[in-house]
Amino acid sequence: MAKRRARNGQGTITPRKLADGTVVYDAKVSVKDPITGVSSRPSKKGIPSHDEAVEWIETQRASKTRNVRGMTVDDLAALFWGSGSIKDTTLSHWQADYDRNIRPYLGSMALSDLLPMHIDAWVLKVRAAKKRKASTLVAHALSPLSAILKYGALNKYLDTDWTKVSPAAKKLREDANNEVTEDKQIWTVEQFHSFLELETEPSFRALWIFMAATGVRRGTACGLSWSEVDFDKKVILAFKNRTPTPDGDIVSTQKGGKRIKIWLDEPLEAVLLAQKERQDKAKAEGPWEDHDVVFDRPLLTTSYGGQVFIPGRPMRPQSVTERFSRLAREAGNPPASPHDLRHMWVTLARSLGVSRDTAGDIIGHRSKAVTRVYDHYEGEKVQAVSGVSKLLLG
Repeated sequence: MAKRRARNGQGTITPRKLADGTVVYDAKVSVKDPITGVSSRPSKKGIPSHDEAVEWIETQRASKTRNVRGMTVDDLAALFWGSGSIKDTTLSHWQADYDRNIRPYLGSMALSDLLPMHIDAWVLKVRAAKKRKASTLVAHALSPLSAILKYGALNKYLDTDWTKVSPAAKKLREDANNEVTEDKQIWTVEQFHSFLELETEPSFRALWIFMAATGVRRGTACGLSWSEVDFDKKVILAFKNRTPTPDGDIVSTQKGGKRIKIWLDEPLEAVLLAQKERQDKAKAEGPWEDHDVVFDRPLLTTSYGGQVFIPGRPMRPQSVTERFSRLAREAGNPPASPHDLRHMWVTLARSLGVSRDTAGDIIGHRSKAVTRVYDHYEGEKVQAVSGVSKLLLG
């Protein structure tokens, strides 16, 4: 059978008859990379139809005929933001990180000119300007840029992610890995009680007790709804996470897409029942904006920016952190954030003899080194939860 040119005139398609009489097509095309200038001649044999062979050739050509002339790092970042390849919460934070730490230095640079030495220069400038820990710069500068360049390499806009070969970027990652983590003083039960004595607002008080007694993250507590609480079975299945972003709070699935199972012992159950009773009374008295959240935002007697706050709305994670830090200072406790209640929970659980794996499983934590799914005896988990709860609540 004679060779036939592809419809676009930029390749050859050769029909070939197999032993059983079936006709297949072998395709070949010449392509030249617009960035490197390297020519290649990929081929593929045994394509079932002529149309599919044409499509294969066009795909090969499209992968090498990228419109990169004049395309900048900003342009690539815009494609990456719109790709849908990252979670909304991460997207919002990374866009803010990009505007602060990447755009002023590399945003206008043409992709065709970008080389490892430009990454080196950028790392040195960022380290000098920001004067932050290496781990912070990796999280808020190097990681977003690396993700953008990796996306560009995957879609043939770049040869590779240059942050992986840049000596300065490698050194920044090494410095981050070698940082000595400052020992943070974990609160004792007595320090938590002194903190709790200063809290007069009932919804916040219930929130602090819930976080301390369960070890859940701030976002889990702020996103918790009554529909996730089963008082009959004495269990909570937490699916949602409320996360602050530069564009406002976002409710998403739990970290890692999993649910968190929280057991209710009597002291904690009593706290939540009191919280529900208070909310039911407030609803009856009105006004009330029912979001079904367990921990509602306290009523503000004055409006802010012309906005009147009606009770019943979810707590804002940032406001939770600000209030916690202020009360911690007033109590004379070591500096802490709501996340440190999580560390306190694990410390107390371990002091009761709970294994590291069981403690991690209870609070929904997964180390990067752990690939298996824990399957510990539930009785052990319930005893652990109850033990910590009794230490904190009596």
